[in-house]
Amino acid sequence: MSKKEFSAPRCSLRAHQQRAAFLHRMAERERGMNRSELAAMLRERAAEHQTDADVIERIPESRG
Repeated sequence: MSKKEFSAPRCSLRAHQQRAAFLHRMAERERGMNRSELAAMLRERAAEHQTDADVIERIPESRG
């Protein structure tokens, strides 16, 4: 198996993790500004990105 096969999932994993963290920070900021609906939406999107990251992280495990 080439290195390239493993780099794409890892890049995607990192991107999803970073996006989830960013959305969590944005949600906290909005919550602090009493924008609870927007904060809830951002938390939901962060959770979706984290779920995707969790799935991507398991990909190499299932190939073995």
